[in-house]
Amino acid sequence: MFITVIHRISDPDQFESSAKSATEVIPSHLKLHQYLSGNDRKTATCLWEARSVQDVKEFLEPVVGHVSRNEYVPLNAEAGFGLPAASAVSALN
Repeated sequence: MFITVIHRISDPDQFESSAKSATEVIPSHLKLHQYLSGNDRKTATCLWEARSVQDVKEFLEPVVGHVSRNEYVPLNAEAGFGLPAASAVSALN
């Protein structure tokens, strides 16, 4: 499944530092496809692929939850377009 995470960031420097470090230890059951930052660096959007929203949340909240409010949105992949091809992560459902 694809999940968008919308980050409302209170400390952009800390958020970016924490997020960059976390990309080096993403568990194999998660795949980060995109990270997009707003010009003001106070909003970012990520596109994840995972078995569940909870899997992404359990990984991200300890990493960036102290410097951002995070909204997790499961996507309707059948109604969307432009999404990456589903990977083996989706097959783990």
